Amino acid sequence: MAIEFYDISDVSRRNILFDISNKDFDFFEKIVSELRKSTGVCIDPYSTSRLYRTHVIKLIELLKKELSSDTTTRQEHKVLTTILQKFSNVSTDLLIIGD
Repeated sequence: MAIEFYDISDVSRRNILFDISNKDFDFFEKIVSELRKSTGVCIDPYSTSRLYRTHVIKLIELLKKELSSDTTTRQEHKVLTTILQKFSNVSTDLLIIGD
């Protein structure tokens, strides 16, 4: 299963924007934790959440910061770069549907 991301206005969930697999979410958890610490917003991989555009911008900043870190492994870097590209293509608020 994967965590699915939709435009927040797509309440019927007909057009998925992108998803993040559970395996890839493991690499993303550190960023999600940092987002929660700085904004109070939680992306729960097991329930429905909302992520507003300002939070997406903050998430992109956190991803870029992590990618510039010397501590990321090659696999982490690959996964986080892919996730960064997905969020960078978003210009709306998001509805997040977990497993």
